[in-house]
Amino acid sequence: MRLLRKWRKYSYKALLIGLLISCTPHPPHRGSPPLPTGITPKECTADSLRYAIYQTAASYVYSVEVKIQSHYMRETRLGTSWQGKDGYLFTCSHVLPPSPLLYTIEVWSEEKTCREAQVLWRDSLEDVAILRAEGLEEGGLALSAEADTPIGQTVYSVGAPWGLTGTLQEGYIAAPLRLQLGRDSLTHPVLQLSLPAQPGSSGSPLLNTRGEVIGMIAEIASLSGHYEGVAFAIPASRLHKVLERYRSFVAHEKKDSDTRDK
Repeated sequence: MRLLRKWRKYSYKALLIGLLISCTPHPPHRGSPPLPTGITPKECTADSLRYAIYQTAASYVYSVEVKIQSHYMRETRLGTSWQGKDGYLFTCSHVLPPSPLLYTIEVWSEEKTCREAQVLWRDSLEDVAILRAEGLEEGGLALSAEADTPIGQTVYSVGAPWGLTGTLQEGYIAAPLRLQLGRDSLTHPVLQLSLPAQPGSSGSPLLNTRGEVIGMIAEIASLSGHYEGVAFAIPASRLHKVLERYRSFVAHEKKDSDTRDK
């Protein structure tokens, strides 16, 4: 028993030392991109990691203003969009109004450059919309291929809450992957977060400590209509599915077009 206690004592001490010198809860594995902006784990502190995440994401994140005009209403909706590696912009479908209404979409960079965007694909059941805008920065944010999101994992978002483009926020995965009833009466997986979300946060990329997109902020649980401590994100697995459906649609349309031209 004494040997066991002694072993436990040194094991706890080693665990504590390991936690103190570790910078990220999940170090990069083989095939993962390096820490943002070339930061090494030895040089990494919580502050420098936050700044590196911000530098990685900020130039690929845009505030969204959806301007609705009709004979009986004028409304501006706020949201966030982010650019993937293939140049497409992602945001939440609920940021956009129902199809019959006429509206324009403006995306604003952190440098206050405004571009008009068009809807390429809209999946209301998954609450995901894919947009296109001309003159965007080259590159984009990598969509994570990992499905595992352990409780307590540190996460970040760079978005435009209340229209404030380039806002960095931090939190963690707060619960196991939950199933939420969707508009199609089927359940869909969502990530529960401790990270704050406000009006305009919908569509913000949820990032891990390697700067990869592991989800997209979509909803809050609230009685007041404002953030009360619980937010939800669409996991990367669902974003991959929407992107694949869009690519399949484009390939099918191209095939049909080629057939008609022959």
